[in-house]
Amino acid sequence: MGCEKDESTQPVPGKTISTSFSITDTDGYPSTYFRPGTPSYLIFQMTNKTGIDQNYSWTGPGSEIYISRNDTIISRQYYGFAWPEIVRRDVLKADSSLTNRWLGPFNPLSSVAALMPGSYMADVFIFARFDNVEIERPRRIQITIIDTSVTVKKPNIYLYPQTTRNLSVALEFPLGGSVLQSIPLYSGGWSVSVEPSGKIDRQYDYLFYESKNPDAFQYTSGWIVSRDTLTSFFSNNLLLAGFSQREKNDFIEYWIPRLVEYLYYIIYPQFADEIGKIIHLKISEQPDNMLRLFYVIQGTNDSGKMLPTPPIPQFERNGFVVTEWGVILK
Repeated sequence: MGCEKDESTQPVPGKTISTSFSITDTDGYPSTYFRPGTPSYLIFQMTNKTGIDQNYSWTGPGSEIYISRNDTIISRQYYGFAWPEIVRRDVLKADSSLTNRWLGPFNPLSSVAALMPGSYMADVFIFARFDNVEIERPRRIQITIIDTSVTVKKPNIYLYPQTTRNLSVALEFPLGGSVLQSIPLYSGGWSVSVEPSGKIDRQYDYLFYESKNPDAFQYTSGWIVSRDTLTSFFSNNLLLAGFSQREKNDFIEYWIPRLVEYLYYIIYPQFADEIGKIIHLKISEQPDNMLRLFYVIQGTNDSGKMLPTPPIPQFERNGFVVTEWGVILK
C-alpha cells in the first residue's frame, strides 16, 4: 500500500516524505476499538522533513482508504474525486504537512453502512509523486469493532496486604462497560478493611462482581478440554498460573458443576494484558504483584478444532499480592 514512483526522478539520498496513518475517536483520542456504527476519524498525513521545499503532483484524489477483512475489501473511502487525466502540481514546504481526514470506520456514502463486530485492516493509497524524493510507505491499521453483549461472570478479587490496611478498590471500563452486581455493594468503588489473611471487613474472602463489557478478548490461542478432565485441567492451570490452593478450590467448586452441557470446552485464557484493555483494576495502594486471569469458555461437541498453546506468564507471590479470576461463558 503506497504510492506510484516516477522512475525518472532523482531522489535525494536518505531523504523521504514521512507518513503517518492513524485512527481516533471524534474527540481526537487514539483508539483502535469501536462499537458498531460509532463514528471515528481515519487520518493520513505526509510531512516534509527533508529540509527543503519539495515539488509534487497529484494524479488523482489525495489518497484513498480501503478497509478489508480476511483480505477482502469491504469498504472504500476517498476525499474528492479521481480524475487521472488531470495532473495538479504544488509545493510541500519544508517542515510542513498535508493531511487528509475521513469519517470512519464506515463511509455514509458507501454500500457498507457500518462494520459488524470483528477485526479489520485499513490501508491508504497515495496518488502523489514528488520530483526529488520518495514517499515513505504508509503502515496498515487494525480496527476492531467490538460487541458489547459479553458478561464477565463472577470475577473474584483476592487481596493480601502485608499488614491490615484500609483500601479503596475501583473498576474502570476504558472501552465502556458497567457493573451488574457485586458483593459487597459496589458504589463507584469499594472501601474496605483487609487483613493479611485476605479477610475483608471481617466477613468476606474476596470482592465479587459481574460486569457487562465489550468483547475485545483474544480468541487465537487456548486449549480444548474434555468435560471429564476439566477438574484436573483447571486445577493444574490455576496453580501453574500462581493461584493458591484456596483460590483454585473456589474456582473448581463454583465452575465445574456448571460445565456439564457439552463433551468438550474450548478455553481461551485472558491474562493481565488482555484484561487491562477492558477492565482496569485500581487500588489505592499499589500491589507488589498482581495476578489476573479470565477464561473465555465455549462449549462444543467437536474436538477437531486446533489452537496454538498459549504461554502462561510467571508470577511471583510475595509482598502485597492481589489475584483475580473470572469467566466469560459463551
